[in-house]
Amino acid sequence: MKNLKTEKKGFLSNIFSIKFLVLCFVAFYVNKSVTLFGYRHNPDTLKIKHFDDHNCKKLLFDVGAEDIATSSDGLAFITSGLRYPPFVNSEGGGKIYSMDLTKKSPELTELSLSGPHLNPHGLDILEIKGQIFLYIVNHGENMSRETVEKYRLAENKRELIWMKTFADDKVFRNINDLNVIGEDEFYISNNFHSKQTTPWLRKLEVTSHMLLGSIAYCNGSNCELKTYPTLAFPNGVQKRGNELFVALSLANYMSVYQIDPINKDLTFKRNVALEVVHDNIWMNKAGDMFIGGGTNMGDHLFNGKPIGSEIYKIPAGSYEAEQIYFDNGDEFRQCSIAVEWEQHILMGSPGADFMICTRK
Repeated sequence: MKNLKTEKKGFLSNIFSIKFLVLCFVAFYVNKSVTLFGYRHNPDTLKIKHFDDHNCKKLLFDVGAEDIATSSDGLAFITSGLRYPPFVNSEGGGKIYSMDLTKKSPELTELSLSGPHLNPHGLDILEIKGQIFLYIVNHGENMSRETVEKYRLAENKRELIWMKTFADDKVFRNINDLNVIGEDEFYISNNFHSKQTTPWLRKLEVTSHMLLGSIAYCNGSNCELKTYPTLAFPNGVQKRGNELFVALSLANYMSVYQIDPINKDLTFKRNVALEVVHDNIWMNKAGDMFIGGGTNMGDHLFNGKPIGSEIYKIPAGSYEAEQIYFDNGDEFRQCSIAVEWEQHILMGSPGADFMICTRK
């Protein structure tokens, strides 16, 4: 009898433990979904806020302009044609465009490419003695391999000359963005830990909102993770001073890390509140940061409405984010990046459009 009672207690204890774990997961999933769908958004900020003193026009349609980087003399570089299932499936093919923002009416120029097949995501640039080098996140053909490709801008400024590939199959999981801090030296963000080579694991990680993203650092061919794989879909990364800002798309904040000057280790410092499902970060010469993001995710999923757009600004030296743009998707869908350069404002989207707004 004692053995039966003991077994019964053990069985009931196991049932209780399973129920408790299921309840914990449901609570976690609901919490993350509420954030992702925008139901925690302050209703006072859900009001149209456009750049009314600018004339805006779209230059690319439905092929995406996921990320933008700018040189010191106002040359912008734009990634387009991203395929990153299940989120983005552009049909235009991987392309890089440039745009001279010093002109009154800038025009897009498609740059010719050498080197491997390009499925471009995030990018950053490095300037050395008048030369411009582009570092571009590449998912390869059919998401075949995660790499970072290095290019040099040709003297005619119409061609990108491929130089080398950075790859580390252990550290490069699912790269989204990168921030170059020196020649062949950069931080990357891994959205997920499971890779495209294990599609069922990746699908589970995506649909369950598991927090398995990470930040890695590369110096030449030496790459290593600098955070544990516990981050909520890390997206844009940007170094400001001796700190690294990391946009976390599945959290209502971005995280700030202290950078060790010797080994480039990261120590968590603080969070910056952000309501939007934020994406990429662009920083101007003064140190002001601009963050693009998508909004109205719940209305998009359940009511078929377009994903809206928001832009936030964090002034130099500040940790307070101010909303400077809001649209419900009628003017611009799912902003991923915003650039403010003199009289121009550029807005990109992962799989939608590219828009330029010029001051009247």
